[in-house]
Amino acid sequence: MRVREPISELLTVAEDSRRWRHLTLRPDDIVISTPQKSGTTWMQGVVGSLLRWSDDNLGGVFRGTAWPEFRADSVQDLIDRLAAIDGRRSLKTHSPADCLPVADEDVCYVLVYRHGPDAFASWINHRARFSPDALALLNERAARDGLPPWPTYDGDVAGLFEEWQHDCNPVRHLASWWPLRDQANVLFVHYADLTAHLDAEMRRVARHLTVEVPRERWPTIVQRCTLTSMRATATRSGELDWAFDGGADAFFYKGGHHRGEQVLDDDLTARYQQMTSILPADAAAWLAAGTHKTGIRPTND
Repeated sequence: MRVREPISELLTVAEDSRRWRHLTLRPDDIVISTPQKSGTTWMQGVVGSLLRWSDDNLGGVFRGTAWPEFRADSVQDLIDRLAAIDGRRSLKTHSPADCLPVADEDVCYVLVYRHGPDAFASWINHRARFSPDALALLNERAARDGLPPWPTYDGDVAGLFEEWQHDCNPVRHLASWWPLRDQANVLFVHYADLTAHLDAEMRRVARHLTVEVPRERWPTIVQRCTLTSMRATATRSGELDWAFDGGADAFFYKGGHHRGEQVLDDDLTARYQQMTSILPADAAAWLAAGTHKTGIRPTND
């Protein structure tokens, strides 16, 4: 298994992509790479449900997963936790491809994207509902790298757009992965397609991971991967209560498509269009609407 090592880095208040350099990929690892608020946790649930299709404990589908960049954990704790996972692991990341070790085979990469303005609209809620304790912890860790803190969100949409453009840029993320779209171990998924065609998109993911789910179990697996089921599972677990005011309801908030246009004024709309100008035309069109509306399939599945 050949691995292209990281050639860049992403440092934000919440994340440090350099932590990947302390890890060793296993041949059967699954890397879920998405920009923030683009369906990351949703895809973690899909992957976990496919891998553990026989587990009726909805919370159990999130076993065997980790977020390597997250500053709240020490590097040694991360290494120890990953080493202790039996079976296939799923590793969540928001880092672009150039910030990650990317294998040319064996390791499966699943990429999820969402219309940029919609992701930004969810980022507004995400930042607004951060608990004071969680924000203080992340700011303290980030200060060690000389990063400016994330302020408490005060309603300044334009200011938050600048933060989002730097820390959560979906265009940079897609630009880094688009040249790898023909690589057999790389799968592109769009949030809009998951929303409208969950069953079909989950079948694509299952094929990519070479996971076979018994036919009689499939409807149950799909049902527990709806956003409603995911939100209910997270609410029962209470794992998000410390980080967000409102817990899982605040974290998942609202899905949907084209909600972002309601929060972008003309100036921010123009700035986002300028961001996407670096993408090839087909990549920009796919990012905006996905495969089922555009017919563009950025993968060879």
